[in-house]
Amino acid sequence: MWFIIIMLWIMLAAIFMWALYYTIKAAVRDAIIEAKQINDPSDKEDTISQIKCPMCGVSHDMDYPKCPQCNYKNGF
Repeated sequence: MWFIIIMLWIMLAAIFMWALYYTIKAAVRDAIIEAKQINDPSDKEDTISQIKCPMCGVSHDMDYPKCPQCNYKNGF
């Protein structure tokens, strides 16, 4: 009689551990997928290229006719 009760408890624990394992596995998989989507540069909006001012070293949009920091005029 005790043998049957012990075997049922072992089977119940095995089922619980199996469910816990697959729940954690799915959560980790979802977290990895979400992290890849956050770090994927292909999903980001189109941004204007940045250039570095040769005088002060500040990065600014290529569309600016001069540096917003030191007013150095771009040579293009």
